[in-house]
Formats: sequence, C-alpha cells, structure tokens
Amino acid sequence: MQADCLIGETSACLASSEKVFFYFVGLILIASAIVKFWSLATDAFVDVRVGLPKEILWVSIAIDFILGIENFRIRNHRVLTVIDAAVLTGFALFGCTRMLLGFRSCGCSGVLDLPSWFVASLDVSIIIGLLSTSRKRLDAVAGIRQLVQWWKSSSPAMQGCLTGGILFLLLVVGIQLPFSAPVRDLIIARPPIQAMVKFAGNLRLKQQSHVHVEVQNHSALGTKVVGVTRSCWCISPVDDLTGIAIPVGKLKLPLVVTAKETGAFHQRVTLFLDHPKQFRLNVDVVGFSEGNN
Repeated sequence: MQADCLIGETSACLASSEKVFFYFVGLILIASAIVKFWSLATDAFVDVRVGLPKEILWVSIAIDFILGIENFRIRNHRVLTVIDAAVLTGFALFGCTRMLLGFRSCGCSGVLDLPSWFVASLDVSIIIGLLSTSRKRLDAVAGIRQLVQWWKSSSPAMQGCLTGGILFLLLVVGIQLPFSAPVRDLIIARPPIQAMVKFAGNLRLKQQSHVHVEVQNHSALGTKVVGVTRSCWCISPVDDLTGIAIPVGKLKLPLVVTAKETGAFHQRVTLFLDHPKQFRLNVDVVGFSEGNN
C-alpha cells in the first residue's frame, strides 16, 4: 500500500515537472513572437536589420505564438513532445545555417540581435530536455504513432485543409528566397521604377566604398524624390537626393558605404516619390564586408 502511494507520488511529481518544462517552452515561444511583432510594428527596416523578409517574419510569429499557446493547452505530452522537437529542430538548423553564411543573428528575436549560436544552443538544449531520458524518447515514439493514427482516422476534408495550409506556408517562405526571384516576378507585378546597386568586389571594413545605383523608370512619367530615409548612417547619398528628378529611362546615383563590421552586409536607402503608381523606391545594398577589426 505504502509502495503504491510512493509510486503515485513519483508519477505526480514527474507529470508536474513536465508541465513546468512545457510552460517554460511556451513562454519562450510567446516571448519570441511578441518581440518580433513589436519589431515589425515599430521598425520600418526590421527586415534589413534581421536579414529576413517581413513575410517570413510573420510566418515565424504565427508558428511561435500558436505553438507557445499549445504548450499551455495540450495535455497529451507525448504528441506535444514530437511537435516541439520537430519545430525547434527546424529553428536550430535554420540558425546554424545563418551562422555558417556569416549572419550574426538568426533573426529569431527581432531587433534584439541575439547571436545565432545562442539561439541555436537554446533550441538544442530544449530538444535535449524533451528527449533526455529513455522514457521521454519512448513517449516521443508513442506520440509519433498517435499522430499517424490521428491522420489516418481524420476526414479527407481535414487532411486537405492541413496539407493546403502547410503547402501555403512553404510557398510564402519559398517565394521570398533569392533563387525564387524569377517566380516571384511572375506572381507579383514588378514596380515600374526599380533600382539596382552595382559595385565590384567586397566592402572593406571601416573604409568608404563608392557604390553606383542604377535607377530604371519603365513608366511613361518622370517623377521626383520628395524624401529620403535610410536604415543605417553607414550608407548615405553623395548629394542630397530630395528634389532630384528621375526621368523616364535610366539614372545613376552615387552612394557612399562604410561597413562597420565584417560579415554579411545589407542596408537600405528608401526614396519617397511623387509618382502616381509608386510612392517609394527601396535601394538595397547587399554584399560582404571583410577586414580586420
């Protein structure tokens, strides 16, 4: 009788500790969603600062928030372990890939600019916590079986909705990737006025580099720059661009770029126009900075 009570108390303690752990994971995910949402709401250049398109940030916010809520709501910890481990593994791989590509931040924390290695280490630590014991690993296997069984027993309509939602998210993310530019141009109409930045070689750390911006106006009307803003003081026009006319055809504008740190470089100058079909023109300077600190 006493042994049965001890076993019951042990099981209750384990269940309680698991709840606390999942609540901790939920808090981290919800906090990440809030920080990224605040960044999108308050910073016009958040995509430049974190190095990710805004569409991907919105998808990330949705995943973080929904999964964070589910960590408080779902009582089937076997299934929850599988979902958490799968999503966090994807986040960790994404962070490691960004780190290998030279980005300091994975973009997972908005403009807080947490290092990629820190976020990836946190994700891996949580995954280890989810699968640290043989019992937890067996629970994860059971959770996979439950998910497979749920999929088989669900209606075709439910399966279609879930598959369509996943494919839509993959399309939103995939269409933002650099190699998807031709497909993106087919789906989304290109603006009549575009800018292309040209410079040779890599940028040098803390040295001024002169960059040429080729503006192409494919519309039938000329326009004028009525305002200028930029993501960083490290990039600036040679002359004041406010009031400059952009005729039909091509126009070259010089910029001066001074990289403040090594690694991937991405900054933006936004020109506000008085054109009836396009009120802003983003000039993105993307490259790589090298040198000794």
